[in-house]
Amino acid sequence: MPCRPTLALSLIIMISLPALAQIGINEPATPSTRTATLKGQLINGLKATRPEEREWLAQIVVLVDNGELGRDLVNAVFKWARRRSPKAPFPHYERGLRVLAMKRGVELPPFEYRLAAEGGQSVSNPVTPR
Repeated sequence: MPCRPTLALSLIIMISLPALAQIGINEPATPSTRTATLKGQLINGLKATRPEEREWLAQIVVLVDNGELGRDLVNAVFKWARRRSPKAPFPHYERGLRVLAMKRGVELPPFEYRLAAEGGQSVSNPVTPR
């Protein structure tokens, strides 16, 4: 009698379940394993590669942790900046968050964009709110 595919699949699953249980495959994911930290989300999602960008984002996380800045606002601007410029979202995020935070009476830490000048020197280009 030919073996039905469903019967064969059932046998394979029954045989492999104990092995999967040993390595933890069937254990439910905990919130800590499936959600990123806010800092990790911002650094990775905004492609913050420079130390100044990472430091500024760390200061934003502190403002969120202290309750001075709402996480919903931070996430909304995060999504907007990534849609606005998928290749380089950080400048849009910094500017957008600064404008909306200022409307809510929250002062964000300053951030200076550094431009490369001739001779390898860097030139400071502070961004001031309008």
